Amino acid sequence: DCGSRTASSAVSSLEASVVGEVKSVALFPRKKCAKKGSGGAEAIVLDKDVLGALYHLPLKEASSQLGICPTAIKTACRKLGLPKWPFRRIRKEHRQSMLASYGRRRQVS
Repeated sequence: DCGSRTASSAVSSLEASVVGEVKSVALFPRKKCAKKGSGGAEAIVLDKDVLGALYHLPLKEASSQLGICPTAIKTACRKLGLPKWPFRRIRKEHRQSMLASYGRRRQVS
């Protein structure tokens, strides 16, 4: 029974609009989890701009904001040319820049 799961939490297929470089990915929830008589669930379209706004969040939080499972985001990222979810890299770069600016302030004082 799919009543306890959200329809978009499980993805049955991914379709990418392919024209040279992939620009967007459409995610379709599993058909068996769609409400009866609704004709299927709506597609969730992801592109680099939509995902880019969520890079500052861990994958799990980003997936809950979008209403899809983390695995679907990982697959969409790969189709869009991102090998990994960039949260850790961005967090590391931010931390390093903060430490560098702190070091510069200590040297000036």
